[in-house]
Amino acid sequence: MMSVAFRFWALGWLLLANLARGGSVWPKPAYQVQTKQEFVLSSKDLFSFRYEGMSMTIWLAAARYRTIIFEVPTQTRRSSIPDEAMPLYELVIQIESEDETLNVGETDESYLITVGTYSENGTATAVLAARTVPGALRGMETFAQLIDGIDSEPDVRVMSGVHIVDKPRFPVRGLMIDTARHYLTTGTIQSVIDGMSYNKLNLLHWHMSDNIAFPFDSLKWPKLAKYGAHLYPSHTYTPIDVSMIVEYAKRKGVQVMIEIDSPGHAGGMLKGYPEYAPDCLNPTYGPLDPSNPDTFTFLMKLWTELFEIVPSHLVHIGGDEVDPTCWLQSPRVQQFMKDNNFTTGEQVQSYFERRLIGHMEARSKRSMVWQEVFFRSGDTPPPITTLINVWEPHDDNWKKKLAAVTAQGYSAVLSAPWYLDQISSTQDWIKFYQQEPLDFIGPVAQKNLVIGGEACMWGEYVDGANIIQRVFPRASAVAERLWSDRAVTDIEDATLRLQEFRCKLLTRGIQAESLGPNNYCIEEWDVSKSPIHPGIL
Repeated sequence: MMSVAFRFWALGWLLLANLARGGSVWPKPAYQVQTKQEFVLSSKDLFSFRYEGMSMTIWLAAARYRTIIFEVPTQTRRSSIPDEAMPLYELVIQIESEDETLNVGETDESYLITVGTYSENGTATAVLAARTVPGALRGMETFAQLIDGIDSEPDVRVMSGVHIVDKPRFPVRGLMIDTARHYLTTGTIQSVIDGMSYNKLNLLHWHMSDNIAFPFDSLKWPKLAKYGAHLYPSHTYTPIDVSMIVEYAKRKGVQVMIEIDSPGHAGGMLKGYPEYAPDCLNPTYGPLDPSNPDTFTFLMKLWTELFEIVPSHLVHIGGDEVDPTCWLQSPRVQQFMKDNNFTTGEQVQSYFERRLIGHMEARSKRSMVWQEVFFRSGDTPPPITTLINVWEPHDDNWKKKLAAVTAQGYSAVLSAPWYLDQISSTQDWIKFYQQEPLDFIGPVAQKNLVIGGEACMWGEYVDGANIIQRVFPRASAVAERLWSDRAVTDIEDATLRLQEFRCKLLTRGIQAESLGPNNYCIEEWDVSKSPIHPGIL
C-alpha cells in the first residue's frame, strides 16, 4: 500500500505541474466543460466587465475583480501564450433581477459562464448570466479563478474556453465567529468576510455575546458594553461598526446573522444588568430570569435595536447549555414554576424559548437555535418553522441527532463535524471534507430538511493574530462539501485544487495556512505585495 508520505510527495510533483496551468475552480462547479480554444486577455486597459445594469454591488465587484485578475500576482502560470489564442476583450454580465437582497436559504445563487461566444464582428466574448446579484457574484469569483498568467509577460492573462453551469447543493453555507471570548477588530471581520466570499460561503453567523463579554455598544442599554466588554470603549462594536460590517458583507455576497445567546451564556449581559438574573446563590452566568416580564422587554428592545442595523431575516437566539440550577434555587422562579405547573428546568427553558421565538415571528424573523431547544423541549416543542442548529456530538453520533430533528419535520443546519477550533497536527481539512451532511438514516423527505451547514470558529484561542490561518483553508473544505455535488469526494483531486486555491488566497491578502508538507506557492505569503486588503469594496 502506498504510504501517506509518498502519496503527498507525489502530489507535490503533480502540484508543480498543476501550478504551471491552473484554471481549476474551488468549490468545484456542478457542470464544467473545457474547450480546445484558448484566449488571451492582453491587459487591464483592454479588458472590461460589460454590465449595463444599476446594481452598485456588481459595479464594485467588477472593479475588485479587475484588480484581482490583472494586479494580483498569478499563482498559476503558463510558459508562453498558446498558439492561435484569440483575444478576449470583455465579460458580459447579464442579471435577471437587480434586487441586491441576499436571503440565505431563499435567494437563487445559480449562474452560467460561457467563454468563447462570438459577437457579430467576430470577436470573442465571455458571458456570465445569473438570475440574481448574489448569483452573479458567485460567477465572477469562478471567472477569476479560471485565469492563468504567463511567465515571460507578467501583465498578460490567458484562459481556456469553457462552459459552466453551477449552483450550490445547499442554500445555507455558513461560518460562525465568536467575538465574546476574543474581540475581533472590524478589519479582521472584513478579512473573514473576504475569505468567505472567495469560498462562496454566504452566511456569517456572528456569535456576539457570551458569559465572557458583551461587546455590542447598545444605545438603548449602554451598560451592556460599558461593564460587559473586555475593554471599554476600545473593544466594542458601535451600531455604526455593525452597520458597516453588514454593508461590507452584502457587497461580498454574505449575509450577517447575529446571535445573542440566551437564556444561558448570559454572563456578559448580566454584568451591566444584574436585575435580569434570578435570585439564586450564584447568578453570575444566569440563566436569565423567565419569571420577570421585564426580561423579555429587555431582550426585545436590544433585538429591535439590532434589527434596525442588521436586516437579516434570520436570527440566532442561542439556547445551548442552559444549566437550570439557578432557576431551581430561586424563590421567584420556583413560584413562577408553581404558577405555570412546571416541574422541571426543561419546561422553564421551553417556555422561555417559545416566548422569544414568538416575539421574533411577530417581527417576521426566523429563529435559528442550538439543538438543545429541540431536545430539551419535552411536550412543548418550538414552532415547526424554527431552524435547529445541530452542533454535537463531534463524532459520528451527530447523524442520530440530525435524524431525530428531521424526523419531526424540522429544518436543520449542521455544525457538529465542522468545529474549526478542534485542531490537530495532521491535514485535518481532509476530515472536514469527508463529512457528508446527508449520511444518516432517513427517507428523502427527511434529508431534504437539511438545508445546509456551517463551520464554527469558537474564540477561546484565536484573535486577530491567528483567526484567518485557523479558518482558511479548513473552512474551504466545508465550503466545497456544501456547494459541490455529493459525488465530489476525490481527495487527491481536492488536494491539488485546494492547494492552488490556497495560493490564490495568499495573493488576495488571506493568510491561509499550508495544507502540509511539499505544498508551496509560486508567490509565497507577502502582505506587502497584495493590493487586496480588508476594507476594499
